[in-house]
Amino acid sequence: MTGISLKATVRIIKKKNKTQAKLFKDLKEGDELQFVYGLSGWYHSAPEVDIYLKGEYVHTVYPNQLNKNLSHFEWEQIA
Repeated sequence: MTGISLKATVRIIKKKNKTQAKLFKDLKEGDELQFVYGLSGWYHSAPEVDIYLKGEYVHTVYPNQLNKNLSHFEWEQIA
């Protein structure tokens, strides 16, 4: 990724309810996800968030969908 990006790391504390979302359905307590939000988009281009699990790229999602998927968990931002 080129340009400026915002990063955050979250730790899963507890699963509140089930989800069928491919990446999120198998998350367990203690798993850490890193989110990278690129600011290099252009007008008419929706920004996306890259997701990393254990340092490996696993998925790209729109911020609204990420928020919806995270609502199934209790989590804390650690970085």
